[in-house]
Amino acid sequence: MPDSLYSLVAEPEAKSPVLLMHLKGWIDAGSAAALAADSIVGQLAPVTTIVEFDDDALVDYRSRRPTMHLNDGHIDGLVWPRIEIAHGRLADADFLVLRGAEPDRHWRKFATAVVDLARMFGVTKILGIGAFPSPVPHTRPTNVVSTSTNRALIEAIGHNNTRMEVPAGVHAAIEVEAGARRMPAATLWAAVPHYVAAMDYPEGARALVSALSGLVDVDFDVSLLARAGDTNKRHIDELVAADPQHIEMLAALEAHVDQMEASRDSAVPDADELAFEIEAFLRDPDNPR
Repeated sequence: MPDSLYSLVAEPEAKSPVLLMHLKGWIDAGSAAALAADSIVGQLAPVTTIVEFDDDALVDYRSRRPTMHLNDGHIDGLVWPRIEIAHGRLADADFLVLRGAEPDRHWRKFATAVVDLARMFGVTKILGIGAFPSPVPHTRPTNVVSTSTNRALIEAIGHNNTRMEVPAGVHAAIEVEAGARRMPAATLWAAVPHYVAAMDYPEGARALVSALSGLVDVDFDVSLLARAGDTNKRHIDELVAADPQHIEMLAALEAHVDQMEASRDSAVPDADELAFEIEAFLRDPDNPR
């Protein structure tokens, strides 16, 4: 393994930036986090790569194979999985974006490197995004909760009032490392209806981007995601209406969530339900229950 997991490509002219995290490969029900990240990066454009991580050290190419470009049998090139930090700006606010493939190995060293870089660039907080499958209906607003070692951030964003044990992503390793070094860090999670977890769910992305806006004092545009969410909801409504069992399931989910909101002001189901849905999704993300 090389002495350093990364190389500096450029020095950003950034003032007190926020570091946003989205690494592909971990749980992302409805591709809500990917859609949210694409929306945000599009608004930060142009973005400039400032750090490149050592993919050979971090990525298992048998699980994340490079893409081969062929032209009449001739190999024009290979596109390798990448992990990088890019810099962009919106409304006089600076953002760094950690993006690419979730590392397959050396998580602790990777988390240390990310926080080292965050300190070097003067980052004020680290915010990740994700989405998990949950027994909630698509007819209710998407709830966003958080994970963090920082109690103030947890209270500001919201959280699930339960104890639970679920598999962790590298976001969690970065949050723990940041917390140990007194840097605010959290991941925002959108609760996506489990029955649409294998399809794009732009409403989840809209909820994530809106929640991020409130934490960074920048109004990201969510109009395109909102329109896509409305169209998607109508499509789901049609699918549900065509099957009496689906209608019954939806009514039960609505009643369950409404009851929880009335009793404890939370739209997120309990820990056992969440753990079951998450573990089922991880076993087979293309075929949610």
